[in-house]
Amino acid sequence: WLSDMAEVCKTFCDTQKSDAITFWVGSDRGCVRYHVDWVPFRMLVTYYGKGTEWLPNGVADREAFLNSETNDQIVEEPKAVKFMRPWDVALFRGGPDGVVHRTPQTALDSPTMLMRLDRKEFLEAILEQEEAAE
Repeated sequence: WLSDMAEVCKTFCDTQKSDAITFWVGSDRGCVRYHVDWVPFRMLVTYYGKGTEWLPNGVADREAFLNSETNDQIVEEPKAVKFMRPWDVALFRGGPDGVVHRTPQTALDSPTMLMRLDRKEFLEAILEQEEAAE
């Protein structure tokens, strides 16, 4: 797993044209509601357990999403919902036109291991917000 993680990190650095990224690995996955990440890009790999659930563009009702409707209202075609498989590597676009996704229910109820990579500016912004709040 470690050599794969290193290669995925290198790939993300290459795609972002950066030599520094933020790295998170864990089993605490709590994104129950469909959402879009407010980062330019995020790379995800599930090494164990059920992979991230995501919606192709034509399947997500973005208006329902923006109005904080239920997951059932956000998904226009339930049969078209996609799941990443273990060891799949995904580069999700964030922001207003980003990929709508969530943690699948089975990943909340059973063992899982996810790696998440972001640009270093993501962590810097969080740290600045924490300092401002103190």
